[in-house]
Amino acid sequence: MTKLRRSPVSTVSIVVLLLAVLFIAGVFLFSKLLQDKQDEAPVALPIASPVQEIAADGVVYGILLYSPTCPHCQEVITQVWPQFRNEFGDHLELLFIDTTSSSGQTLTTNIYDYYAIPPEARVVPMMMIGDAVFVGTDQIPTTGHETIRAGIAAGGVPLPPVPGLAEAYEQASQIE
Repeated sequence: MTKLRRSPVSTVSIVVLLLAVLFIAGVFLFSKLLQDKQDEAPVALPIASPVQEIAADGVVYGILLYSPTCPHCQEVITQVWPQFRNEFGDHLELLFIDTTSSSGQTLTTNIYDYYAIPPEARVVPMMMIGDAVFVGTDQIPTTGHETIRAGIAAGGVPLPPVPGLAEAYEQASQIE
């Protein structure tokens, strides 16, 4: 009679290994889903109310939502923003809002609500100019750039009347 030998790998080890593989696959798929969401084209989302008329003299006022830990945000801040600044100079005023800070979270929620951005589309980096919304490293430097240029040519684009936004802009202006 032949004796069956037990393998040194236990059932528990196999289950732990399978759970680890499933966890890693889940993290990969979730990160891919976020990247795909960034690359989608919600370029000109409609807004609930007209933009407040506070811009003048060809200045385009905008918002950039970012996270300091987001590599796409860092790319926009370190590569795209300097190009915008060089080309548009004082004709572009972009308010950078850190979505991870406590005051930034409140303001970000107000901005998302104002632009009627659904929860699944609330990603960073996201730039708003007038009633147009640009997401990610594809839209911000291309379509966003065109919108800024058109806004300057049209005489300027004001900040939207988002609760707390004008105050945040004034506070940021005093720091500079």
